[in-house]
Amino acid sequence: IVIDSAGVMGGCSFCVIKNDSVIYRNGFGACINNPDTILIMASSTKWISGAVIMSLVDDNLLSLDDSIGSYLPSFSLNGKGSRTIRQCFSHTSGMRPNTSYIADTTITLEQCADSLAHENDMPLALPAGTKFFYGGVSMQVVGRIAEVVTGQPWDSVFHQRIAAPLQMNSTVYDAHGITDNPHIAGGLTGNLQDSENFIKMILANGTFQGNSVLSSNSVFEMESDQTNNAGIIYTATNVYSGIDTQIENSRYGIGVWRIVNDDDNYIEPMSQGASGYTFWIDRDCNYGADLATQGGNVA
Repeated sequence: IVIDSAGVMGGCSFCVIKNDSVIYRNGFGACINNPDTILIMASSTKWISGAVIMSLVDDNLLSLDDSIGSYLPSFSLNGKGSRTIRQCFSHTSGMRPNTSYIADTTITLEQCADSLAHENDMPLALPAGTKFFYGGVSMQVVGRIAEVVTGQPWDSVFHQRIAAPLQMNSTVYDAHGITDNPHIAGGLTGNLQDSENFIKMILANGTFQGNSVLSSNSVFEMESDQTNNAGIIYTATNVYSGIDTQIENSRYGIGVWRIVNDDDNYIEPMSQGASGYTFWIDRDCNYGADLATQGGNVA
């Protein structure tokens, strides 16, 4: 059941995928007659944005260990250039977690990144790589780097490298409105059909319908622990600690959570948005699932 902040029942769509086949698919509540209703993905966007970055790694357009200052000199000029792309996409860059710039639809992604470089209000002030603090600012910076290395706007990079080959025709970065400053960490809207295709690609280690979208090495890298034992300052999973005592200690890959299964200590990749929109993979059984929700809280 999905309930919004006013207590009004919403709806959800749910699917289960085994290998490359959907074995269960249904809609409930407000989505019962249309399981492909367009919904806001919120932070589940991060896994898809991570896939965009890994496609650039596959083509040697950048490396995860490149410093952000090597592409964006304004960060070096302001003492922030040594942070790496890997740190920025695993919440260990030491940058503040949030700022109004990343949701400002009146500016470009270039202007957003430049504003972040010059912003002096950094209450964390953490050395890069030392602490884990969940947020979206550092991913926005890497989105601008993707524009720099390709010479194209982020939306075009996403469409050419992920959306088009995966036939994700309804998935776009417009959750905050049409803008040239797409929210890299939380701005996608999409539907169950598109999400199914993304999960199929991840399950197949980068392949979709016989075509390579990502290398198997990139999929493995996304799902590997990128936090390097950084101390956890804030994690979005701690609200679930009453359900699972291990979950608040979950580590992070490139845009995706690594959830520890209590039963066998097995790591399950998962990406969840604020309204409950969730991608989930069980590598042990080769299953994937997608919960696409419409509402504020999942119960």
